[in-house]
Amino acid sequence: MLGLAVLLVPAFAVACKKTTAMTAMGCEVVHSSATAAMDAAEHEAHATSKCDADSECVESPGAKCLYGCFGHAIPKRAASSFAAAVRKVDAEDCKRWTDGNCDVLAPRSMPSCARYVPRCKDHHCAMVYPE
Repeated sequence: MLGLAVLLVPAFAVACKKTTAMTAMGCEVVHSSATAAMDAAEHEAHATSKCDADSECVESPGAKCLYGCFGHAIPKRAASSFAAAVRKVDAEDCKRWTDGNCDVLAPRSMPSCARYVPRCKDHHCAMVYPE
């Protein structure tokens, strides 16, 4: 009988473990964190690599949990470091967004926008409406 109790105590402890459910406010915090991280990565990409021609700019998708009309226009030279930042946001903030069921708690709709393309403007890559 004692052996059965020893086996059941860890299972009971796991079953009684306090869980914290995500709230709509918590989802907003996660979204803000992801947005800030992507903004910082884009700023760093622009600060470290300037462009001289449109061919030096590429569109890079952002984090999975951030919905927008287009990705980020970044210099090709900064693409690998920017991709690493996206993977980090996807693994941390976007995982918390998905695990917390934030699509239901704090839904965000995909905006409808015109198609933009990456171009070099004033030595910085930017998403612009095609001419």
